[in-house]
Amino acid sequence: MEIQQVRELIASEVVRAYQRVQLRQRHVDVTRPRVASAQQAVKLNLESIRGGALRPMEIQQAIGALASSRTQYLDAVIDCNVAQFQMLRAIGQPTEIVTHAREV
Repeated sequence: MEIQQVRELIASEVVRAYQRVQLRQRHVDVTRPRVASAQQAVKLNLESIRGGALRPMEIQQAIGALASSRTQYLDAVIDCNVAQFQMLRAIGQPTEIVTHAREV
């Protein structure tokens, strides 16, 4: 009976870890294009400033949006990495392999 309970506990932990990885990966996939879009907005604003259509102070909003989108993307990547590590732990993968992979 105890062995079955342990198996069910491990299985539920693996399922939860897998779901976290999937959720975090989707968040990375959502935030990545926002960075590209914000970078494009900065580029277009710079071109408009050079062409005289915008004042230099108007690029501040685009730069702020770029900084914000990069921060959100970085947070999403970090969360995804944490979820992947939790998944490795849930399936019994030794953490030494993860440490070794970072050194390579």
